[in-house]
Amino acid sequence: MAEYFLSILHYLLPGDCYDKVFLNFDFTNADCFRLFLSRYIGISLVAGSAILKIPQILKILRAGSVEGLSLFSVILEMYCYLFTFTYNYSKAFPFSTYGESLFLTIQVFLITILIFLYRKQYSSGLLYTVLTLGFMYYLISGLASSAVLAFLQSCGIPILITSRSTQIYHTYLAKSTGQLAFISAFMLWGGSVARVFTTLQETGDVLMLGSYLVGLLLNTAIVFQFLLYWNSGVSLDDKKKK
Repeated sequence: MAEYFLSILHYLLPGDCYDKVFLNFDFTNADCFRLFLSRYIGISLVAGSAILKIPQILKILRAGSVEGLSLFSVILEMYCYLFTFTYNYSKAFPFSTYGESLFLTIQVFLITILIFLYRKQYSSGLLYTVLTLGFMYYLISGLASSAVLAFLQSCGIPILITSRSTQIYHTYLAKSTGQLAFISAFMLWGGSVARVFTTLQETGDVLMLGSYLVGLLLNTAIVFQFLLYWNSGVSLDDKKKK
C-alpha cells in the first residue's frame, strides 16, 4: 500500500520535484506546483470522463428518444475523440493529458448506436458499427503510421468545428436542446478550459492546443444555448406539425 501511494506521489511530482518538495521541503517551487496542478487536473478529468456522457445516455434511454441530436454531429465528435486518443497514445504523452479521449470515444460511440436504434435505421447502424470498429483496430493496433495519425489529428480541428457547429445550428433551428444533457455539456466546457492549461504545461503540442482552444470556443456556445433555451420545450418536429 505504501509503495502504491509513493508511486502516485512520484507521478504527481515527476523528475526532481519529489525530492525538492519532500526532501528539501521546497514547498514554494512554482514549476513543481504548476506540474503538480497539471497532473492533478489531468487525473481528475480522466476520472470524470468515465461517466461524462452517462447523463446523456440515461436521458436518451428514459425519454426513449434521440430528439435534438444530430447523427452527423455525434459521429464526427466520436471520430474527433478517437483521433485525439490514437495520436497522443502514439506520442507516448502522459495518460493524464489525454485519457478522457479514450472514455469519450467509447461513450459517444454508444450514443451513435442509440441514435441508429431509436430511428430504426438498423442496417445503417450495423454497417456503421462494423466499419468503425475495423477503423479503430487499424488506428490502435499500430498498423497506422505516425504520419497518418498526425494527419488525422490535424483534421480533428475542422472535424470538431463541423461537429459542434452542426449541433449548434440544429439546436438554433429547434429553439430547444432536446435530449442534450446540460451537465455533460458543462463538464465538456470545463474540461476544455482545463485541457488548455495541462497542454501548455506538459506537452506544448500545437495540434492539441489548437484543438482544445477551438473546442473551448464551441463548447461555450453550446452551454450558452442551454441558458438561452432553458425553458423551451418546443421541438423542431412539433413546430413542423403546427
